[in-house]
Amino acid sequence: MRLLHTVLLATLLALSPAAYAEPTAQEVVTAVEATYKDVQSLSASFVQVTRSSMGEMQQQGSVQLKRPRMMRWDFTEPATSSFITNGSMLWVWSADQNQVIVTEDLSGATSGNDMSQLLDDLSKLGELFTVETVGQEAASHTLKLTPKTPSASVKQLQLVVSSDAYILQRVVVVDSFDAVVELDFTGVSLNTEISDERFNFVTPEGATTIKTDGL
Repeated sequence: MRLLHTVLLATLLALSPAAYAEPTAQEVVTAVEATYKDVQSLSASFVQVTRSSMGEMQQQGSVQLKRPRMMRWDFTEPATSSFITNGSMLWVWSADQNQVIVTEDLSGATSGNDMSQLLDDLSKLGELFTVETVGQEAASHTLKLTPKTPSASVKQLQLVVSSDAYILQRVVVVDSFDAVVELDFTGVSLNTEISDERFNFVTPEGATTIKTDGL
């Protein structure tokens, strides 16, 4: 009887929450990199909250990302606008102003600081960032990351992924001026077929075009 009691106690201890070993920061990084190394496209809905010395603003819309370095952010609330790049050119479209700003040279954009490279960055977090802490919850893992190469646009990055499939849930970016951009993603779909044409912009007739020299 005492042997049976010992066996039952050992089994209960093994199944108890205290016996669960939470993954380390490096283990989560490795799992995220493995998940996204072969992902070619991502689409999702998002809510973006921007906080700075100028105040707070909330926007929402949809996003499509595709390798290499292609992205399309379509904002639907509170105003209609788009940020679109095919990897070499960037279009910033404002429907209310009937205006598009065109950047024809993106050669100055660097990895780790450019949302168009998010898929690439997710597949090499350990190369680009130093992991400071890992937060654990029942359904998600939170990574706090600091760029290994200093940048004005990214001082610190917080990344939240689901604990089961490492699906992207949230990105929080803090820049060198301590402005914060929070992006919450829903309906994330990986490797869906997205035409390259989605990442080119045709300026509407009568719209004002402003050209910039590059990044």
